[in-house]
Amino acid sequence: MWKLTLDYTTTEDPRGKPSAVCSRSYSEQKDELLVHRFRLVDDDGRVCGEGVADTCGDERAFAPLDDFGVGAWGCSSIEYWQPARQQWEEL
Repeated sequence: MWKLTLDYTTTEDPRGKPSAVCSRSYSEQKDELLVHRFRLVDDDGRVCGEGVADTCGDERAFAPLDDFGVGAWGCSSIEYWQPARQQWEEL
């Protein structure tokens, strides 16, 4: 389960624009499970959007990229925030 929180493709504002895009399985009642921050990145290394997901360590961690990022924005990778290392890490 995932949802996008910021869209950088439709604004020049470096803070991004709020987004309402989410997985089909998303439910506001389960919002507290979305604790893993991710960002979708295109071939040029440009961050197209950020969001939160319920997993970052299995096949489902690719869902935001597969479900939305590739088709909508042409993204080629997904990165998850690693709090222990204080850095983004590509899956």
